[in-house]
Amino acid sequence: MSLWKRLWDTSDVIEQSVDAVIRTGDALVYTEEEKADFKARVLDWMLKWQQVTAGQNLTRRLLALSITFIWLLESLVALIMCVVSI
Repeated sequence: MSLWKRLWDTSDVIEQSVDAVIRTGDALVYTEEEKADFKARVLDWMLKWQQVTAGQNLTRRLLALSITFIWLLESLVALIMCVVSI
């Protein structure tokens, strides 16, 4: 019995146990305020990311245009080969 008395005798242990239970219960519930805070942080991160990577816009456009050009060229060649093969 002295083990139980030693474990639960001090108020620090009881306070830590209660705090752990409260934190666990709080983590299980996802409130509207937490959702709004998370959404605000994500939007803030995305705006910062867009500002930081603004110099890459030209490169992205060039890559998109080159990929589109290659895809269109392949489609055109396939269409021409289908017509010629008939």
